[in-house]
Amino acid sequence: MPPKVNYGEAIAAFTAQIQDLKTTIESNSTTINAIQFKIEKFPAASGSSFLSDYQAKPPRFNLTYFDGVDPQSWIFQAEQYFQIYIILAHQKLTVASFFMIGEPLTWFQWMFRNHQLIDWPSFARALELRFSPSGHTKPQLALFKLRQTSTVAQYQKNFEILANRVQGLTDDHLMNLFVLGLKPAIQQEVVMFKPTTHYQALELAFMAEAKLSESNGSSYRVTLPSSNRPPLAFPAPPRAPLALPSSSRSPLALPAPPSQPPIKRLTPAEMQARRAKGFCYNCNEQYKPGHKCCTTPFLLLQTKEDEDDASELPKSDGPQ
Repeated sequence: MPPKVNYGEAIAAFTAQIQDLKTTIESNSTTINAIQFKIEKFPAASGSSFLSDYQAKPPRFNLTYFDGVDPQSWIFQAEQYFQIYIILAHQKLTVASFFMIGEPLTWFQWMFRNHQLIDWPSFARALELRFSPSGHTKPQLALFKLRQTSTVAQYQKNFEILANRVQGLTDDHLMNLFVLGLKPAIQQEVVMFKPTTHYQALELAFMAEAKLSESNGSSYRVTLPSSNRPPLAFPAPPRAPLALPSSSRSPLALPAPPSQPPIKRLTPAEMQARRAKGFCYNCNEQYKPGHKCCTTPFLLLQTKEDEDDASELPKSDGPQ
């Protein structure tokens, strides 16, 4: 026969176990309350290791109120807010309405009462079209037509605004579009170094802008092509003031005119002898077509005054 069970003793043992478990729970609860009290007592030490071990609540994020300025940035923050707090798709429009003020809130009410609010993607697009200055223009087309008109920093700012609205472009495409919109002088400097990323092209554009700005100033630069060091800048040489001569100074002596070389006179007989030998009238070299004398003496041809002798004179400085 099985042993007889004493139910009274079993119930008493079970009750004792329950009592021990209750005591353990109360002890744990007391420990948790003590830890929570310490956390609330030292709120400034949120970065300490103590709070990092026991802090349970995540930091709270607030979505800024949209007043009609920069809708692209507000849409981005709203999507991050929905993701952190796990806002369901059918709740996004309702939550977004609590973060609108002024004209955007009036526009939201009009959209709501006219049953034009469908879902968050269509609402975000409508919001961008309504409050963005370039909402009617496709961002891809605007990005392709963007050109630098002022500084590189302002151009980069406009480029980032449009690039954030375009999805699917690789870094190589963004780099090519960025370089394409630079000023021609800066673009030539950037292309010469063959950048591989958008931010490399941006850094080169800043360097080229500084180089061109200095070259247009009061200093000139000396570039060393064989060195990686930046070109050295030297100040422009000062201009010496013009000194006007005073009345007490003696006048400057003009240089003496050069003495004229002696004039060689040729008689008709000498001219006839040179012509017979084929010599030049001006030098002792044979006369040939295209002949040029080594020296240029001054010659004076002396002839008779009658017409017969004058007709014997040659018509040029060489033999006929």
